[in-house]
Amino acid sequence: MGLLVSNAISQQELEDLRVPGHSPSLKLIRAGWIQPSPSGGSCQAKNMDDVWGCVLYAHIVDWKVMKFGTTSSFKERMEDNADTINDILRFQDDRNPNPAPWLKNLALGKGDQFKKQAPELIRAGRRIEAWATTLFTPKACQNSTGRKNSRCAACKHVEKELNGRYQTIQYGWALKLS
Repeated sequence: MGLLVSNAISQQELEDLRVPGHSPSLKLIRAGWIQPSPSGGSCQAKNMDDVWGCVLYAHIVDWKVMKFGTTSSFKERMEDNADTINDILRFQDDRNPNPAPWLKNLALGKGDQFKKQAPELIRAGRRIEAWATTLFTPKACQNSTGRKNSRCAACKHVEKELNGRYQTIQYGWALKLS
């Protein structure tokens, strides 16, 4: 039996996640996925629920947490992630005649783990599950200027706690804990 890395998670655990200082459980739901095309040369955000407010999302691959993140529009964020993967796949297949500078850097081995690993998963015919929940009402989620966003201290605390707990920097796609 192989060593179980700490980013493994079950469906029940996702649904019952708790974070100190945040009550009750977070109750993440499977809210869609990023699915490969039959050829593996592209992907699409599929069946994405429209979760709004201060949203916590998780990328899950083979019941491993790849990243927890926060956003104000889950569907828009997942569509952006699929677009990023598609940009990389087009670049790798020489279907992008004018690549953005970040794509050129990726070809040089620079770039975050999402940009390196997610396209490989899609090419291999695997999908990225997307789980989400609303953390706070927009009124409760404000930064020091009073703007409503998913970057407030309370949202970032939950994101940091979960990325640390599941070691997503070591085993997944998170860039940093804060």
